[in-house]
Amino acid sequence: MSNEDIQEFVIDCLADPDNRDKQTALAQWLQESEENQVLYAETKRIWDMAEEIPATPFSTAEGWAALSQQISTPVKVKRLFPWRSVAAVLLPLCIATAFWWQHNTNNRNNDWTSFTAHGSEKDSLLLPDGSVIYAKPGTTLAYNKERVVKLQKGEAFFEVVKNEQIRFVIDLEKGKVTVLGTSFNIKVGTTVTDVTVLDGKISMNADNSETPVVLTKGETGRLDASAATVNKIPGNYSYNCGWVNGDFAFKNEEAATVAAVLSEYYHTEIKIDDSLRKRRITVKFSNSSIEEVKAVLAEVLDK
Repeated sequence: MSNEDIQEFVIDCLADPDNRDKQTALAQWLQESEENQVLYAETKRIWDMAEEIPATPFSTAEGWAALSQQISTPVKVKRLFPWRSVAAVLLPLCIATAFWWQHNTNNRNNDWTSFTAHGSEKDSLLLPDGSVIYAKPGTTLAYNKERVVKLQKGEAFFEVVKNEQIRFVIDLEKGKVTVLGTSFNIKVGTTVTDVTVLDGKISMNADNSETPVVLTKGETGRLDASAATVNKIPGNYSYNCGWVNGDFAFKNEEAATVAAVLSEYYHTEIKIDDSLRKRRITVKFSNSSIEEVKAVLAEVLDK
């Protein structure tokens, strides 16, 4: 398969971050070889820099030549789905960015790669080790090849590939999260940061404390940046991870909280009568429409 086909495969996945099938296929492809990981990292870096490309003329031939220098090793990839026209439209932009990037290597940081989430709902990032990050728009972070991520602001969901030899670390303001391999959500606020575990187990601690707080499935830990403390919050908060795939499970939760979480996800207000706001309900939604959500809540609260 030609380098152009491989590029189209990667770009198609980058252009459709909400498609879990594509992201899964991309993760599998990355795990096949180190060459695939190197190719992806370079293409992703070029993709992210496309917004900063100056409006100057460039040679397409020279652009391909510059990009080809980063793809000197042939790589195999299966054509798992038809290429969308968006890949063909965005590919020239990627070529132009590669040409610009090739002439600005002195500004390149070899240790850390910065990432800002775009998209209308969420963006995705595949790390060199195969771990995946789903991030809400505006989220900013940096990562390296040593399984360390610096999460600066926003909200992100992590699916971490297990590695017994190298722990995965997320550096936060005044604290950090350490895992071997699991999935969890981190929401960075102005004063506190909440970490919710969807599956597996993580440890979380403040910078001034050597005693970590261990969190398991459904549990949430809160880091207070001003006090530099971490506390476990009672209750099951797995619904905090629902924005990633549209699956929300509420167990004995106040109706007001359910409505608030779903209102944020669907970008529309779900109103609950004042007399019912504190009623505790158990309900689950899986990729439901807003009409279905409102109908189910009305039925549950009417009982």
